Amino acid sequence: MPKESAVEMMDFNPFLDPLPEGFDGP
Repeated sequence: MPKESAVEMMDFNPFLDPLPEGFDGP
């Protein structure tokens, strides 16, 4: 998925969903 979509999802679930390896979260 595009990084922008991932950022939007993290805005709602920053800790509920684990990030895929290699992806840097906030």
